[in-house]
Amino acid sequence: SSHQVNDIAGLLETHSDIALIACNGATAEQLFRRHVMQALPRKSVIELIRLPSTSPAHAARSFEQKLAAWRVILDYSN
Repeated sequence: SSHQVNDIAGLLETHSDIALIACNGATAEQLFRRHVMQALPRKSVIELIRLPSTSPAHAARSFEQKLAAWRVILDYSN
């Protein structure tokens, strides 16, 4: 399948205060690294984290476990 990549590099250039990119699962992280990371300016200091996917692939994890993992994003909010 083909993927259409959004202009994340342009978004980050316009919004330089973004410090975190959170990927919704392993596939999102792999695609981000493959298609977006190389387009980012070298001076970009962005942390990239992988969160558990919200897909049924993680059905073994409880809602509480997923919520706890996703709460890490709050550390980056204003």
